[in-house]
Amino acid sequence: MNACVVDRGDAPVPGLAVAGVVDKLGEGVSRRWWGERVAVHLGPDGGGYADHAIAPVEALHALPDSLDDAAAAAMVGIGRRAMGIVEVADLVPGDVVLVLVSRDGIGPLLAQSAHNVRATVALTDGATIVGGQVTVVLDGVGGKAGRAAFDLLAPGGRMVHWGADPARFTPEELRERDLSAISAADSALANLSGGLRHLENAALTEAAFGRVVPTVRTFPLKDAVVVIPEIGIAVLVP
Repeated sequence: MNACVVDRGDAPVPGLAVAGVVDKLGEGVSRRWWGERVAVHLGPDGGGYADHAIAPVEALHALPDSLDDAAAAAMVGIGRRAMGIVEVADLVPGDVVLVLVSRDGIGPLLAQSAHNVRATVALTDGATIVGGQVTVVLDGVGGKAGRAAFDLLAPGGRMVHWGADPARFTPEELRERDLSAISAADSALANLSGGLRHLENAALTEAAFGRVVPTVRTFPLKDAVVVIPEIGIAVLVP
């Protein structure tokens, strides 16, 4: 295994997304996969903080030469969520998008995706809210910052939210201001047409063509316990 996205989940062995070269095949798996460079999301059980990982062949993504292992792992791990958020937000040209993000590196992916559809983007970590009304809030922070962003939405705006502490607002507020609230939680993204596999394909394709480029910082696998990224997507390497 050549790259693994840092995460702090509850899996027995952390590490949900990895990239590397297939060096062993299970029974019945085509030999064409032998030596193939791939990326894969390992699912809720994780297992990426290790020298080797096991994954079902149907979960693998063969990688093009234009995409390195660290970027591929980042896009399968964090990029698939970004693709799902953008899809449920249904961004269109002319949207004004306020992005509230934590430190997992998803913010730049969302900003680039919004720019690609000719939307205007304001990016913040929740400490500072940019003034003015917006048409879409992408809220991965929640709490008071999410509520402040909600208050900036223009009539007809969309509040797309994910995370453990969503901003609080009432159905009456949504109706009175003609707003919509849309969940981008894992369960909602899994129910999109094509499912999570579709989002992984989209993320890898966007990165391979340079349309959405992850900000990646690499660290040795031996430092996995102490790695806490301040900026970008942290990826462990051998």
